[in-house]
Amino acid sequence: MFRLIMKMFSGRPISGVAVALLLSSSLIGCNKENATSGGDDKSARDATPVSDAGSLDALDCQSAQGWAWDRGQPNDPITVDILDGKTLLETVKADALRQDLAAAGKGNGKHGFRYVLPARIHDGKPHEIHAVLTTARTELNFSPRSITCPG
Repeated sequence: MFRLIMKMFSGRPISGVAVALLLSSSLIGCNKENATSGGDDKSARDATPVSDAGSLDALDCQSAQGWAWDRGQPNDPITVDILDGKTLLETVKADALRQDLAAAGKGNGKHGFRYVLPARIHDGKPHEIHAVLTTARTELNFSPRSITCPG
């Protein structure tokens, strides 16, 4: 997504491009999974998430799991669109109780979701799975994630 141009500092190229990327990505709302430095992006992956609206916490060949929360309606469940690239797979309600969310002050804590991935994902090809707030059209933290499941 990002093409970084090496900048010069004191006549030498900056080798820690990830630092500049993290600073700029936090200003433009980029999350750690879609921020890359073109090289080792461990620093980008270890960055603090940009928003607390939710997160795609886990993705494996069986399911996508995470949480979504609306601060303006802290006890109401909201919906999340799960996409494979640009193709909508399903809209899921984030209404499962998660004690970690309740303990963190995310309303009543009933904001978790789990989506069972369809069989068509098991084709040996890479898939980019997105979790997006349905109404706000905002990508959740740590989304998208790539996965390749054997056929």
